[in-house]
Amino acid sequence: MNPSIIDAPRVGTYWEGKGGLNGGIFTPRDGSAPRILIFDLDHVIQRKRWGKSANVAGATNLFDGAANTRAILESDPDNEIAKHVTSLDVDGHKDFFWPSIFELTQLFVTAGDKILEALDGYGAWGSSQHPDGPSDAYVQFFDNGLQGWDRKDDEFGAVAVRSESLIY
Repeated sequence: MNPSIIDAPRVGTYWEGKGGLNGGIFTPRDGSAPRILIFDLDHVIQRKRWGKSANVAGATNLFDGAANTRAILESDPDNEIAKHVTSLDVDGHKDFFWPSIFELTQLFVTAGDKILEALDGYGAWGSSQHPDGPSDAYVQFFDNGLQGWDRKDDEFGAVAVRSESLIY
């Protein structure tokens, strides 16, 4: 069942039966439907490489981490981060993905302090590969909100996210 805004708990708090904490309403400017992000802090990844430094076709979406995650697993089925997040089963939900850079921006705004603590002060990889530099991917820093890209062979954390459509 899709949630309504009225049913949602306060942003940043645990959402009973939904698989994590309420990350707020994500309304991408690419025209895709608004959705509620739900993130899991019990299974964060500490300091891993993004994955292979080769180009991953289809993993440059800035708004859709689920699409990026599918593209990454198609290109590299052994990608540690993508395998980890898609293997999660939390509250019976098995639809977790690796968030895009702008989905991570939403989480910085709504719960950055909690994610910063869970990642021991490190930034988090987004699933968004840099479009002009296939050996780079985007990183969200939760201490100051900065974003940038880094070499895929550097190490940052990662967060698992799922989303649900809204009912108005």
